[in-house]
Order: sequence, then structure tokens, then C-alpha cells
Amino acid sequence: MSFKTYYENEWKVKLARPEYQTIERRWRSRWQFAAENIEANAVVLDVACGDGVLGELLMQEKNCKVYGIDLSDYAINLSRERGVIAEYCDMSEDRFPFEDNTFDYITMLCSIEHIIDPVHAISEAKRVLKPGGKMIITLPNAVNVKNRIAFASGKVPIDLLHIKPGEGMHIQFFNYKDEFESRILNKIEGLTIEKKVGDLKNPKAYSEGYRKFYGALIKAFPNLFSEYVHWIISKN
Repeated sequence: MSFKTYYENEWKVKLARPEYQTIERRWRSRWQFAAENIEANAVVLDVACGDGVLGELLMQEKNCKVYGIDLSDYAINLSRERGVIAEYCDMSEDRFPFEDNTFDYITMLCSIEHIIDPVHAISEAKRVLKPGGKMIITLPNAVNVKNRIAFASGKVPIDLLHIKPGEGMHIQFFNYKDEFESRILNKIEGLTIEKKVGDLKNPKAYSEGYRKFYGALIKAFPNLFSEYVHWIISKN
């Protein structure tokens, strides 16, 4: 089975699940982080745009012009229905279908862990990003405490592998500390990390008190308690 066929099937299964029927039920902190750090009226490329949820959010809240690329034709068509200018592209091996220095922002949210060649994907993102433009990247923290507890009890964490129906399996694994920097970013010249923060996957799923408590733990011990890691990376 090809990656394209695999993700065609995964998107169809994913969007049939009850918890994916509304934006509130499927909310993730990566969308909020991106929306908070992208300026109004920007030209944005959403890499692995899926069904266009982030693009629609940026168009509605920030009046951005949003392009997208994805491997799934099914997802691309849904993204276009939301107003995203979406095109087919295998981010692991294809040249992105845009000219150099095109975009103000590029988002790569929980996508790099799904592909074979992240260095290629980020190199292409750098090429089509304007000088001074910014990439916003989110990755799961594979060594968070929940996964550690699962391993300690003799189980392989399902969330680590991301193998629930419709989720798309993870094939790359990163931590908060330095895996992404040492394995990927250090191989690409001309990029500077401006911001890096740990986060919960879905803060909206918890009470305000829990968010504050867990937020303090993440701040003190980010490699242990972060579920997500967000980066803002600028092109020199």
C-alpha cells in the first residue's frame, strides 16, 4: 500500500469518527498557538493541511490568504471547500509547488512525525518562505510522562504510535529537549529558533485549575510533562 492510499483511507476513517464532527471536540493547542503567532493579512502555507481546519480559522480570525499541500486528495477537496488554495504534494519527497520566497508563514503542525524525510520537507519549506518569514512547527513529545508510565508497566503507548483508526501512524519520534534540533534543524542552514514552548495537546479538555497546575509542571520540567512542543523558527 502506498503512503497516498494509506492516508486517503485514514482521512476517510478519521472524519467519520464522532469526535471529529465539530471543531470544539477535535480541538488541539497547535491551532491556537499558530493563530496567536500569525499576523493578520499574512500569506500562509499550511503543510499537511488536511481538511482545512487551520486554514479556515486563519481566514476567519486573521484575514489571511491560506494555501495548503497534502498527500490525500480526499482531504484536499475538503480543504478547498473551506476556502484553502490546496494542492497535492508529498512533503517527504516532492518539490513544493511554489516559487522561492513566497510565504510570510508556513505551518507544519503534527506532520513531520508522519513522514520519511523531515529534512527534505523543512528544506522545501525554507525555500518557499520569505526572508524574515516564520515557520510554526508542532511535534508530539514522545518521552512525556504518560508514555514513560506505559513503558514502565510493560505496554507500548498507543498515543506514541498514533495507531487509533484514522490517526495515521507516527514513524518519527522527538522529545522536547533536543531531538528535533540535533536530528533535523542542524542539517539546514539559515534557520533560527525564536521560540520553543511545551504544551498540553488539548487544554480545553481540562479545568482551569488543572491547566494551571499542569502548565507549571511543563514550565519546570518540559521534557517530562510536555505533550506537544511548539517552535517558531525564522528564516535568516
